[in-house]
Amino acid sequence: MKYFVENKKKAMVVIITLFFAVFCISFITTIINSIFASAKDSNIAPLSKFTFVDPPRGQTFMPKDSLAKIKEHDTVDKVYPVMTNNTSITTVFGNTSAPVIYSTNESDLNEIFDRCNLKMKKGRMPKTDSYEIIMHSSMMKNKKLKVGDKFGDEVDSSEWVTGTYTIVGEFDGDSVVALGTKNYYLASLEKQGVDIKNSTVSALAYPKNNDIEAMNKDLDSVDKKTAFITSKSTVLKHLDEQLASINSIMSIIIFVVTFGMAVCVGTLIYNFYSARNNEFGILYAIGYNKKNVKRMIFKELIIISVIGWAIGYIFSFLCFLLVDKLLFAPLGQKMLFFTWSGLIYTFIVPILVFICAAFPILRSLSKKDLVTIIERRG
Repeated sequence: MKYFVENKKKAMVVIITLFFAVFCISFITTIINSIFASAKDSNIAPLSKFTFVDPPRGQTFMPKDSLAKIKEHDTVDKVYPVMTNNTSITTVFGNTSAPVIYSTNESDLNEIFDRCNLKMKKGRMPKTDSYEIIMHSSMMKNKKLKVGDKFGDEVDSSEWVTGTYTIVGEFDGDSVVALGTKNYYLASLEKQGVDIKNSTVSALAYPKNNDIEAMNKDLDSVDKKTAFITSKSTVLKHLDEQLASINSIMSIIIFVVTFGMAVCVGTLIYNFYSARNNEFGILYAIGYNKKNVKRMIFKELIIISVIGWAIGYIFSFLCFLLVDKLLFAPLGQKMLFFTWSGLIYTFIVPILVFICAAFPILRSLSKKDLVTIIERRG
């Protein structure tokens, strides 16, 4: 490392180029993975506790014997009749959704709350005869709401949920949902003469022994004419399909940045070492053989690559703190400061740089006659 210590400008050029490449890749992968995680928290997390059971496609209500057939499955513990809406959740790069679940049965709503392992943070449970809801704290932060505020499209025209509801409680837990009792859609149907008490719009199925995977596998056999099942696996598959194009774009960007930077840095380092022929000749004259010189070059390349990688990766963490504070935290979402994919992608940079630089340098040195270099110097 004596050469780079004495030639700090050349060392800094290599380190800064490596730092920039590692930083870009770490930043891109972490931001994208954080966005994926935010979308999955809203769409997937609730389905780790229950599975949605909806009417067959084209029907408004569940067939009368559908819930009975669902309950007959050995893996199903209990089925709660509900009504569901989706509300928009703002992410860094667009919108996703989270469910708003209504149950006109106060006892059922309390059981749903408990079975989702939710904990009331502020306020109280909704009353059955009022348009009231309780909401997950991350959703409230995302929407900039607090207990006592009004919620719905009559208050905010961009909101997906119809009507006006009063937020009477805020809770924490793994399931990012909102829970309510009285629903505008059901109320409008009741005004039209529909027997709401004996009609089921949707339902939540809870598994025995909390084995959601076994229940979902069992419910996969349900006839589409009986009910439409929305489970964790089906939503995850749909979400992965939607995000596949983003993953492809991210992979292309990473490949272009990594390969381009590796070639540039490798060429730069090769030129530096090509100018050190006299140094290698002197080392050979004082007792170094080619093997010793190659070992020295090998060690220098590893150290300079590791330093560049470490500075880039550490700096990206500092930037993540700023991005989390300015972008993710105000939306009630968490940034992933570490992902294995991000770490692995950044390792590609120093590895490719080392290959692009070490192979041509060592190959060139093997072909050179160091004795001739000394004689020319003399």
